[in-house]
Amino acid sequence: MAATIGFYSDVLGFQLDRPEPEADPTLAFLSGGRVMLMFSSTFWKGPPSLTGQICIHLGAAGKGASRVMEMYERLSGKAQVLWGPEVYHYGRREFSCLDPNGYALVFSEETSDPVTCPGE
Repeated sequence: MAATIGFYSDVLGFQLDRPEPEADPTLAFLSGGRVMLMFSSTFWKGPPSLTGQICIHLGAAGKGASRVMEMYERLSGKAQVLWGPEVYHYGRREFSCLDPNGYALVFSEETSDPVTCPGE
């Protein structure tokens, strides 16, 4: 649980709202913007029961720095990158990494940049 709380708060910037019990949590609620996450170390035993990816849309790239590239740099050396970053034919820049629990996270933003993904 400590690794999960650290990854989502220290690396991704979520706020730890309610650890239960506070001294050595087995349940944690974290928030960031309009998103609330709940993690429990007692609900399931073993690997995740669902497969797929959790997609986190970061909005449009805009004229400033790419939010996806900023997140990619922030996660460098702190998470295993599975693929990307690449720009896909559907107008999004994306990359995927693993969180400490083995869940694949996809960070995605709208962009008008040229396609960079091989085979697209």
